[in-house]
Amino acid sequence: MNYFAMRNASIIVAIIVTSITNITAQIIETTGELTIQGSIAVPEDAELKTHLDIVNISGQLLTLKVYRVLEDVVAGSRNRFCWGGVCYDYNTNTSLAPPTMLDPGEMIPADDLYAFTGYYEHANNAGCSQINYCFFDANNTELETCIEVRYNVDGDCAVGLSEREAQITLSGANPVSSLFALNYDLGRRSGKNNSVVIRTFTGTLAKEIKLTSAQGALFLDAAEFSSGVYFYSILSDGEIVMTKKLVVSR
Repeated sequence: MNYFAMRNASIIVAIIVTSITNITAQIIETTGELTIQGSIAVPEDAELKTHLDIVNISGQLLTLKVYRVLEDVVAGSRNRFCWGGVCYDYNTNTSLAPPTMLDPGEMIPADDLYAFTGYYEHANNAGCSQINYCFFDANNTELETCIEVRYNVDGDCAVGLSEREAQITLSGANPVSSLFALNYDLGRRSGKNNSVVIRTFTGTLAKEIKLTSAQGALFLDAAEFSSGVYFYSILSDGEIVMTKKLVVSR
C-alpha cells in the first residue's frame, strides 16, 4: 500500500486505498492522492473525491470497465463514481458505457476526461466505510484488479471497520454452478424492512427475497439464473447497505 502526504491537515476524513488482486495477474496500477483528510465541520468536505491515475501493466490491450463492491458503508452516506467520461448515480454498481481502451503501458491521468473518480458523501454521518472499485477487461472478466477504498469520517480507519450495519457472504466458491448459500447478519439493521436483492450486471432485478430474521442463510440454485455476472445486495429500508459480486457458470 502506498500513501501520499495529507492534502490538508485540518481535514480528518481519511481515504485509505489499497490494491487487491484476484488469482490472475495484476492488470493495472494506480497512482494519485490516496489519503485525504477532512471534517464534517468543513462544508467543502461534504463530498469527498478520490482521483486515480490508471496504468495498463498487463502487456496487452485492455478494454476496461469498472464495478463497485460495497463491503461496508456507514448508514446515511452515499457514494458514486465516474469512469470513461460518464458519471453514474448512487445506485449503479457497474460502468454501463462502452469500455475504455488502454494500450500496454498507457496511462489515463487523474485529470483526464476518461479517468476514474470516486465520490463519497458522508451526509453528517461519522464512521468508516469500505468500498472496492474493480477494473476488469470486458472481453475477459477474469482479468481484474480491485482497489480498496476506506472513507473514515471523524474516526480512525486504522482500527478497522467497527460495528457493521449488516453483512452478507457467499458460502463456497465463486463462480457458482449448482446449489449455493448466502449467509447474512443484519446487525443494527435488524427490525427494519430488509431484503436480499440479486441484479444482473446491467442492473436488472433477477431475484428479491424478504428477510424475516436477524441472521441466517439463503439457499439458492444456480439453475435459477443464466450464466453471467450478478451482484447481490442487502437492501434495508430502500438503502443499499452492502453489495458483492456473484458469478454463475453452468
